[in-house]
Amino acid sequence: MRLKTSVLAALATIGFALPAAAQLSIVVDSTSNLNAISVGETFTIDITLTTPSPEAQGLAFRVDGIDTAVLAFDSATIPNFGGAATPNGAIFGTDLGGGVIINGLNNSLMGAVDNGTNVFLFNGVTPNPTTGSGPEVFTVTFDAIAAGTVDLDIGSIDSFGDAYVSTSGTTTPFTSVTITVPEPGAVAASLAALGSVFGVITVRRRSNQPA
Repeated sequence: MRLKTSVLAALATIGFALPAAAQLSIVVDSTSNLNAISVGETFTIDITLTTPSPEAQGLAFRVDGIDTAVLAFDSATIPNFGGAATPNGAIFGTDLGGGVIINGLNNSLMGAVDNGTNVFLFNGVTPNPTTGSGPEVFTVTFDAIAAGTVDLDIGSIDSFGDAYVSTSGTTTPFTSVTITVPEPGAVAASLAALGSVFGVITVRRRSNQPA
């Protein structure tokens, strides 16, 4: 089942005009080699969000394009989740300590929502610009359950009604990352072939040495 966000509708309801320019940086990283994830491996991707200035007024974003035959969603972390004033998490606010974040975007979701082919991570709106600009780091963890290649779109996905809204306008920013899970024997075969090449080079070098 697809869950559509209401960030644009909420802003329209409270009287915001939505011009057409805004910036949100989305950087994806991982300590795992995403080009060679092993079947059975659990791996995590880090998603870092920043804005050019304290400007955010609304954000809905997710990880989309999950092939459930290859990857199984395991868990996610959301900035400031479980805080005293932000039980569902908050971003781009002022941290007063003790789990109190003010003047930011408060998440309306009670944790990451697993919709199968997408994981909805954040949905928040504020009538005033936020007082922070990040960086805010989310993490998403998957289990590789079969071989295959998966292209993930991470950010505000237009087909779900997601958006990033700021004082300068609205956009649907996203970035893409490819996860490759080779067949279990493919990596071993590649390493064996590589070892054979180095072995040949070594033999040739020895044969070329003067007697």
